[in-house]
Amino acid sequence: MAGPKKIFEEEQRLRTRLTELAPAIAEARRIRRRLKALSELAREERSRLPSYRPTNKRFAEILNLLEARPGIRRKDVAEALGIGQARAGQITNLMIRDDLVSDLGRRGLRLTRLGTEALREGVLPTPDDDAR
Repeated sequence: MAGPKKIFEEEQRLRTRLTELAPAIAEARRIRRRLKALSELAREERSRLPSYRPTNKRFAEILNLLEARPGIRRKDVAEALGIGQARAGQITNLMIRDDLVSDLGRRGLRLTRLGTEALREGVLPTPDDDAR
């Protein structure tokens, strides 16, 4: 059986350790609150992102972008529209196939005559993702 002196010493040791750990405990609480806030912020950001749009709407967005910024690169198209580079590449490849856009290599993407007319008239071909 532990005597009163041993109990007192153990109690003192634990109180001292608790005092030493208090700043770490407070920091852990701050970190948990911050992580929760960041998680909520990320969830809000994701909810503000546009949901998937059918490709014909993306066609129109890219045509408008190319009219405003001729020579833009595919990665810049992706960034401007908030989509992945792979998806931007797929869509621009479809647009090149349909002769709406031309790829000038280092000089970037440009509207073709057909792309300019489609943009002006608001008539876009129905995209066919499977026909590549």
